[in-house]
Amino acid sequence: MTSIAVKTRNGVTRARYRPTWADVDLKALEHNYIQVKRLVGKDVQMMAVVKANAYGHGTVEVSNVLEDAGVNYLGVATTDEAVRLRDHGIKTPILILGSVLPEEVRIAKDRDITLTLCSYDILKEIKRLAKIEEGQGARIKVHIKVDTGMGRIGVWHEDALHFVKEVSGEKSIALEGIYTHFSSAGRDEFFTAYQMESFERLLAAIEKSWIRIPLKHAANSIATVDYKRAHLNLARPGLIIYGMYPKHTFPKLIKLKPVLSLKTRVVFL
Repeated sequence: MTSIAVKTRNGVTRARYRPTWADVDLKALEHNYIQVKRLVGKDVQMMAVVKANAYGHGTVEVSNVLEDAGVNYLGVATTDEAVRLRDHGIKTPILILGSVLPEEVRIAKDRDITLTLCSYDILKEIKRLAKIEEGQGARIKVHIKVDTGMGRIGVWHEDALHFVKEVSGEKSIALEGIYTHFSSAGRDEFFTAYQMESFERLLAAIEKSWIRIPLKHAANSIATVDYKRAHLNLARPGLIIYGMYPKHTFPKLIKLKPVLSLKTRVVFL
């Protein structure tokens, strides 16, 4: 069987002897990022979601391209994913979108990884670390997750103002962002509007309380394309970065290229 020459990122060419492979087009990835950035405009920052090995496309390779393209933030699911990116030299800010265990707080602090904060257990651990390391090192960066109806993780929106006030008063914390997640942006306009209105009411109450939170985000891939109201000042696309259309109407609104293709060679007729 003829071998397939594969060039790795560092320029080394090696042979593979399996005739079926997944081809990841990093030029297509860069194209999609540029298209999404044009769509949201220069006043909206971008957090590209690279969780689950960048949806199977290769988290390190994808993150390198996005970093070179100027992405403002990367979103991962777990501490392991964030640490792997740091181990491979990624300098871009990284947000862990999932909740973490208390023992992961120190790791996040040491590796300059931003935590999702939505529980008093994690807040308590941050305060405990601050007492131990008083006067040492930078503050722990957090984004508060608000549950407006997704029902997964987050502080319930009606109770969130008190939590935000407590976090903002903690000197060991850099309250960098606040966000929510839509449960059904592609199929339930009424409930999506309810979630957005709930989040907006909270943001207004925070502003009236003279609490400044720099980054506010709600827009997943569907809302990034289809719901400008949710852009706020940071969009959080996932699937569309990889060239997938989560709604059949999207090809009329944005031109994407598929990043991954499955290829094979004929071995027998």
